Order: sequence, then structure tokens, then C-alpha cells
Amino acid sequence: MSEQIIDRHAFGLERPQVLSVEGNSAGGEPAEEHAYWSASFGVDNDDAGVSYIVIATLHIADEYGNASVTIGGTFRPLLEIDDSDVENLIVLVKNSAALQLLFDFAASSMNSVCSLANISLDVPLSMEAEVDPLNEEQDPDSTTDD
Repeated sequence: MSEQIIDRHAFGLERPQVLSVEGNSAGGEPAEEHAYWSASFGVDNDDAGVSYIVIATLHIADEYGNASVTIGGTFRPLLEIDDSDVENLIVLVKNSAALQLLFDFAASSMNSVCSLANISLDVPLSMEAEVDPLNEEQDPDSTTDD
């Protein structure tokens, strides 16, 4: 990765939306406590220029139950970004205020799900995300040897 000052405001968040929610109160054996926040992104070109489609999932489980929220949004670059340097792009997305805002939206949605399903989960104010580029679909004309 090239040396670069990480700008938390490299992206603006557009059109955040909840894609799916799930919540279950504990029944039977309690789950081991765990939590993750993961995000994947892909490049999109539209009339407004280059943007990044981000799909992220917040999942939390403990002895009282579990909940998952998958959320999506568009990250619009607010400064010039070299998207050929994937490692640098991962760092920019991971450290962006836009990703924190997406987390806030996911956490708020999770709190609503937990309230409706009577699940008592401790939803943190922030978490470090695991960030990866979306996998490119394999070319249908290509073949692989098994």
C-alpha cells in the first residue's frame, strides 16, 4: 500500500437502506457471545461518476439471543481516489466516516429489531469492520479443471 494520509471524509454516504433483518431470542442452549461487523464493496459507474456500492452486516449474539442486520449504501468519493490500489481502497473504506455512519444506521436498526423481538443485546457504539472487495463474478465462458 502506498503511503497516504487517511482522510475519514473520503466518501459521502448516499441512499443507505436496510436489506434484511433477523432476530431470535434465546431458546434452548445459549449461544457463545460474539459480534462482527463486515463490509464488502464494489465499483459502480453511473451518470454521476464512479461510486462504490457497500453491503455490510452487523451480527451480535449472546446468551439472550442474536440479531443480524444487513445494510447497503453508496459511497460517493469526495476526493480523488486511485481504485487500482485495492489495499489502499480497503483502508479508506474501513476508516471512513461513511462506514461509521452506515454502522450507526445498522446499530439503530438492530436496536429496533431487538426491541420488537424482546431480545436484550448490548449493541456497541462502534466496531472495527472487516472490509473486503466484492468478489467479481466468474466469466461464464471460462472453464476450470476439477
